[in-house]
Amino acid sequence: EKNPETVGDKSIALFATSIAFDMLKDPKPYFRSTTLKCFGAFLSQDWLDIFTLSADAKLPSFQDHVNAILFHCTQPNECSASVRSAACKCIGSVCTNYLCDLREGEGGIDSRDEERRVFCASVCKTLLTSLQDSNVVKESAIFAIGNLAHALRDCKKHEPMLPLHLVRPLCEMVYTCLLEKKGRLVSHAIRTTGHLVSLGFNPPYIDSGAMEDWDFHSFYGGVLHGLDAKVEMVLALEVCNGFSWKERARINKNGWGACNSLALVLDCDEATEPTNAKLAQHSLGLLVQCIAKSDLVHEKVASSATAAVRRQSVNTLSRISGESGIVGLALSPCLLQLYQIKKLRHSKTKRLANELWLLLEHVLRATSISDACYLLKQDGIEKKTIAFLYDWMVDANMPVSSFEAFALALQRRDLFDDASLQQKFASRALQLNRTTTGDDPDEL
Repeated sequence: EKNPETVGDKSIALFATSIAFDMLKDPKPYFRSTTLKCFGAFLSQDWLDIFTLSADAKLPSFQDHVNAILFHCTQPNECSASVRSAACKCIGSVCTNYLCDLREGEGGIDSRDEERRVFCASVCKTLLTSLQDSNVVKESAIFAIGNLAHALRDCKKHEPMLPLHLVRPLCEMVYTCLLEKKGRLVSHAIRTTGHLVSLGFNPPYIDSGAMEDWDFHSFYGGVLHGLDAKVEMVLALEVCNGFSWKERARINKNGWGACNSLALVLDCDEATEPTNAKLAQHSLGLLVQCIAKSDLVHEKVASSATAAVRRQSVNTLSRISGESGIVGLALSPCLLQLYQIKKLRHSKTKRLANELWLLLEHVLRATSISDACYLLKQDGIEKKTIAFLYDWMVDANMPVSSFEAFALALQRRDLFDDASLQQKFASRALQLNRTTTGDDPDEL
């Protein structure tokens, strides 16, 4: 790997490309592949040096490099599958480093926008062709598409950088790979699906009219179903003992990736559309199950599921959950594990407690009366745990809505017969209401 202190040295970047560029024409696949890997290791400063200084140094320009790399991505230009794979992976690295400044911009138009669009169009067209190649090439092509979508996903530009007519074929071809059963192709497809759907199903793409002739509601539902299947496999490991350690590792890896992608896919307005509401509830429920079974599922799966739920806005959580009680189901493991955390003695206690604290604080803000009632019905929820919750909520300065939800839920004596606790939540809610409105909290 490059030393970060020397990567930005202009002489090194230009010297490397002056030697390496001509090696792409070498008759031996090994040298062509190695050269592409060398270009793939370039960082953003290296490409910036090539972009700005290559003309003065009389070296190949940035566009010359892009054209040469894309040339080796497809047949019949390149006969070696390993070289085509290396070229696809290389262009994925270029996407990350060339487009990285889009996240830092102000969202307006600048002089490089048109050249960026030309770059994105040429990359997409080439990679769509590569997706019809052998699996080893498809793996790298999907990886590159994921990098491109990730770079553009949080782009602050108000106009699409990706050609609109290519959004649908990219989504559909990656989705086809997502439905495969095994292999690295599936792992790459899981990751890329999250970035690509997050890109295409949010402004400015969703508002551009590119989806008019496409039943994207059904496609979105299919994506949720495909990612759910990977998480369900993880949850099934606790009752299925017929998997080898290698198969279990693959299932856990895919489940971990699926949780990360669900974080992005659920964070779209499409998740709250009536046609996909039930599917979105199911997906959110699976994430909550992974959190509830954090002592049984792989640590990375539980951690990514926690991060996925926290990524959803309070409004999104409320809308997806509705009257289903999913938010209440999420509250239960957070509360019970935080209550028991002092009994844990392993090294991840501190980090686990921090993650649970942040998650509990987040989901409490989305808690409705239905969610509070659902929590009160869960096994293990007793007077001492609800008392602990009240103290925790006071220390965390939770909003009045959270206290009101529990105050009203605790009025149901069939769920929890304790008037003193109900009074504590009600009094706190009343105090916060008076503070908010400017009334004297001590005034009768």
